[in-house]
Amino acid sequence: MVSEILNLAGQEEVSGWSLTNEGELELDTKHTVSGNSMKFRRGNIQLRLDEEWKRNMKTSAARLVTAPTWPLLLR
Repeated sequence: MVSEILNLAGQEEVSGWSLTNEGELELDTKHTVSGNSMKFRRGNIQLRLDEEWKRNMKTSAARLVTAPTWPLLLR
Protein backbone atom coordinates (compact mmCIF):
# COMPACT_ATOMS: atom_id res chain seq x y z
CA MET A 1 0.00 0.00 0.00
CA VAL A 2 2.70 2.52 0.96
CA SER A 3 4.76 1.56 -2.09
CA GLU A 4 1.77 2.26 -4.34
CA ILE A 5 1.22 5.67 -2.75
CA LEU A 6 4.89 6.56 -3.16
CA ASN A 7 4.80 5.45 -6.80
CA LEU A 8 1.74 7.61 -7.47
CA ALA A 9 3.57 10.56 -5.91
CA GLY A 10 6.65 9.87 -8.05
CA GLN A 11 8.76 9.09 -4.99
CA GLU A 12 10.89 6.08 -4.16
CA GLU A 13 11.23 6.92 -0.49
CA VAL A 14 10.27 9.49 2.13
CA SER A 15 13.04 11.24 4.03
CA GLY A 16 13.27 9.89 7.59
CA TRP A 17 11.17 6.79 6.86
CA SER A 18 12.28 3.32 5.85
CA LEU A 19 9.67 0.92 4.56
CA THR A 20 10.54 -2.45 6.12
CA ASN A 21 7.63 -4.34 4.56
CA GLU A 22 4.13 -3.55 3.31
CA GLY A 23 2.71 -3.02 6.77
CA GLU A 24 5.53 -1.43 8.71
CA LEU A 25 7.68 1.72 8.73
CA GLU A 26 10.93 2.37 10.54
CA LEU A 27 11.01 5.93 11.91
CA ASP A 28 14.13 7.99 12.55
CA THR A 29 14.48 10.62 15.27
CA LYS A 30 13.02 14.03 14.43
CA HIS A 31 14.36 17.29 15.84
CA THR A 32 11.25 19.10 17.01
CA VAL A 33 10.03 20.92 20.08
CA SER A 34 6.31 20.19 20.02
CA GLY A 35 3.53 18.77 17.90
CA ASN A 36 1.98 15.40 17.31
CA SER A 37 3.43 12.82 19.70
CA MET A 38 3.98 10.53 16.70
CA LYS A 39 6.96 12.74 15.77
CA PHE A 40 8.78 11.59 18.90
CA ARG A 41 8.49 7.85 18.23
CA ARG A 42 11.43 5.84 16.94
CA GLY A 43 11.74 2.34 15.58
CA ASN A 44 9.25 0.20 13.74
CA ILE A 45 5.56 1.01 13.73
CA GLN A 46 2.76 -1.07 12.28
CA LEU A 47 0.60 0.75 9.74
CA ARG A 48 -3.13 0.24 10.13
CA LEU A 49 -6.28 1.67 8.65
CA ASP A 50 -7.78 4.29 10.98
CA GLU A 51 -11.53 4.60 10.56
CA GLU A 52 -12.40 5.33 14.18
CA TRP A 53 -13.07 8.96 13.26
CA LYS A 54 -15.83 7.83 10.86
CA ARG A 55 -17.59 5.84 13.57
CA ASN A 56 -17.30 8.60 16.17
CA MET A 57 -18.09 11.67 14.05
CA LYS A 58 -21.41 13.26 14.88
CA THR A 59 -23.88 13.62 12.01
CA SER A 60 -23.94 17.40 12.45
CA ALA A 61 -20.13 17.56 12.12
CA ALA A 62 -20.20 15.39 8.99
CA ARG A 63 -22.81 17.67 7.42
CA LEU A 64 -20.78 20.75 8.36
CA VAL A 65 -17.75 19.36 6.54
CA THR A 66 -19.70 17.98 3.58
CA ALA A 67 -21.58 21.21 2.80
CA PRO A 68 -18.61 23.28 1.57
CA THR A 69 -16.77 20.31 0.04
CA TRP A 70 -19.59 18.61 -1.88
CA PRO A 71 -18.46 19.91 -5.29
CA LEU A 72 -15.14 18.11 -4.79
CA LEU A 73 -16.95 14.97 -3.69
CA LEU A 74 -18.76 14.89 -7.04
CA ARG A 75 -15.42 14.44 -8.80
